Amino acid sequence: SSLFMAIAAGLSRLHMQVYGTTQRQIAAVSAKNHRHSVHNPRSQFRRAYTIDEVLAAPSVIYPLTVPMCAPLSDGAAAVILCTDEGLSRIAADRRRCVRVSASVLRSFGHRRMDQPELHVVRLAARQAYEMAGLGPEDVDVAEVHDATAMGENIQNENLGFAAAGEGGVASERGDFTLG
Repeated sequence: SSLFMAIAAGLSRLHMQVYGTTQRQIAAVSAKNHRHSVHNPRSQFRRAYTIDEVLAAPSVIYPLTVPMCAPLSDGAAAVILCTDEGLSRIAADRRRCVRVSASVLRSFGHRRMDQPELHVVRLAARQAYEMAGLGPEDVDVAEVHDATAMGENIQNENLGFAAAGEGGVASERGDFTLG
């Protein structure tokens, strides 16, 4: 347990109270993510869990169980951003390149817990969608991270992939296939 997990658990309980999200819906996210981990040889843990196994696992802080929480780990990612001229200079395979339609960086803003419309991720997402001339319905793949399964639900809602309070329902139904 940690202060961060205590905060995440508190936010989870608030979401449960406001939207009726269930612990089972939170566990569905975890089960989905663990199901995907078995296919990645670089995953820190490669064990699939069912929703019931996630729920039966040791508690961190209610409603979060151990498989619902990301372990401490290190990782890295890299991307090369460049112009068409730069692509030519590095002889990049253009079939492997992607076009960045928008990039937004925002900082935390003060808001009350009952103001999800002011969540920094929601504001950044709206701004990026506007810049790109796209909406969440145009997104085919998204890698949504948070340190807890409930955090992933909340970010899916903030990104517009599910309505407020529906991230857990969508996860339990299997609407989200990638985490």
